[in-house]
Amino acid sequence: MQLDKIHYALAGDHGLDPEGVEQDATFFISITAGLITVDVKSGTIRLVDFTVEEYFLRKWKDWFPNAEEQIAGRCITYLLFDNFADGYSINDDEMDLQLQRYPFLCGSPLECPRQKLFIGEHLKLSLELIYEKSKVACTMQIRDLPDWKFEDYSQRLNRCS
Repeated sequence: MQLDKIHYALAGDHGLDPEGVEQDATFFISITAGLITVDVKSGTIRLVDFTVEEYFLRKWKDWFPNAEEQIAGRCITYLLFDNFADGYSINDDEMDLQLQRYPFLCGSPLECPRQKLFIGEHLKLSLELIYEKSKVACTMQIRDLPDWKFEDYSQRLNRCS
């Protein structure tokens, strides 16, 4: 995972201040007891060894039985932040700025465990997002972005209105 995305995933539930989010790689290494390493040049975080990864893959469901539900809740909460209330980006420059300021927006929240969004405690959050037209428009535009940029890349999508 990219360092710039993980620090947003760990951000609080009340909104985003891009200037106030921890970006120091040593911070992440210290809170994981040295189980991760950070390639500072690429900004990529990974486990220190494949055996650590194998161990976590075997044990994560025992340690975190509600992980998918928690991830789904965090993703919906992220998409509900007022930072995304402006809705649909009207041009490529605006889209580029949005993606630069909120790198976690592209990808992770849109790929959260969808089957967990409309059950239990997340139903209220999911419905809240559905009724926020501007946030839905932002979410849909980001979700449908192409893998490459070209002139008007952000505008060649079906616009939610």
